[in-house]
Amino acid sequence: KTKKSTSSKSNTKQKQIKVDRSEIVRWIVGFVAFFIILTFFPFMNNGWLGNAIASFLKGLFGPMYYVVPFLVLIVDIFWGRDHANNVAGIKYLLYLLEFVFISLIVQVAVAGGDEMAIRDLYPNGIELQSAGLISGSLAMLFIKTIGAAASMVLALLGIFICTVLLCGATPKDTVMAIINYFRDAAERAKEAR
Repeated sequence: KTKKSTSSKSNTKQKQIKVDRSEIVRWIVGFVAFFIILTFFPFMNNGWLGNAIASFLKGLFGPMYYVVPFLVLIVDIFWGRDHANNVAGIKYLLYLLEFVFISLIVQVAVAGGDEMAIRDLYPNGIELQSAGLISGSLAMLFIKTIGAAASMVLALLGIFICTVLLCGATPKDTVMAIINYFRDAAERAKEAR
């Protein structure tokens, strides 16, 4: 009995340590994301470190630099709930897909859908003339494969589906809700006339 109680106590302590480590990681990730958001504002005088981080992240993500920390914060905020509900893996995949689709739109918007060499993505990303090395490379895979126009259509459809699934609804329910909304609006307009 003494051995069992001792082992159960040690297991409880190990669980508490794991939870504490997870919480510490969440706080660190949240702080880093918040610090990156502060680098959005040059008048804040973020020092050489803040400026270096901003330049580096712009090179990697281009205008997506303004999206990444908010995406990280959303993941960080819902981390515990998603793991408790056993949907963390699916949620992270949806966040990643949404990031790719938004990157695709940004690349087409800032570069006009033209193909760009990989070596040019980083310097152009710093100047916000491309989606950066990481985001731009992902976007260029689609642009080179199916073209800019089809990539934009795919990106918009992908963003819609990912957002709907992340909000906990199904695409069918969302489409029906949109159809019913416009149908009701048309009926009200007809009655008004």
